[in-house]
Amino acid sequence: MFMLKIFFFSLLCFILFDTISLKSNKFLQRIEGRDGRYKYKRAFEGLGRRFLRFFDRDNIEKKLRRAGSPFNMTPEVFISLKFTLPLMSLLVQITWDTPLYWKIGMSILTFFVPELFLNMAEKDRKKAIEAEIPEVTDIFEAAAAAGIDIGEVFRLAADFAEGKELKKELTLLAAEYTITKDKTKALTQFRENIGLYDTDILSLALLQGDITGRAHGMLESLASAQHDNVVAKLHREDKLIDYKVLLACALMAVGIAAMYLYPFFANVSSGLKDIFH
Repeated sequence: MFMLKIFFFSLLCFILFDTISLKSNKFLQRIEGRDGRYKYKRAFEGLGRRFLRFFDRDNIEKKLRRAGSPFNMTPEVFISLKFTLPLMSLLVQITWDTPLYWKIGMSILTFFVPELFLNMAEKDRKKAIEAEIPEVTDIFEAAAAAGIDIGEVFRLAADFAEGKELKKELTLLAAEYTITKDKTKALTQFRENIGLYDTDILSLALLQGDITGRAHGMLESLASAQHDNVVAKLHREDKLIDYKVLLACALMAVGIAAMYLYPFFANVSSGLKDIFH
């Protein structure tokens, strides 16, 4: 009996000391920022920042510029659409008396509709500009070799460009440089309005030319690299077309084989049914 009391007393002391140590450990974690509540707090703060990113005016304005400002949309109109479309969707769902999960799902989907539209417009615009960049780079390379004034080169490039989006950006670039005579500011705005790797390199080459005096060599290397990329892209597209043709031929062969073999399998199936029934 005495040993049993000692055992329970020891167990009680162990539980007491363990509780005290756990409290001190939690206190230490709270001080160091490793407490579970602080982890949840940081997680919710990160989630809040990601959510507020959809309403960041500067970010939206930048994306609108890179998308070519479709329908002359402003950041305020874009943000208002994010509230208006889910509300309209919810009202329509209430009118149709749809289930609750459908109302929530459609409201969330319509919230992201303006974002999806903007991303698609930006992607199409970049693709159209990227197709003409190698030819424009050739103009800058030839002008650098001939020693033509950079403002005149901007105007020549704008006149040469056939695509609407690239012509617009080069026209803005020429106008900005003509008014301000600030080459760095004009090219920085040109880069931010497009957001392509090729235009970034082109702008940096033109800016570095004033410092190193090697603008022609840098533009020549850039033009050569861009033409190699165009050739490689064309080869990839040709191979992709070949693969599509082979896939279509294979599907046609499978379809023809199925047409010829269908009566055979139908007879086999009918015979097996007769045997087993």
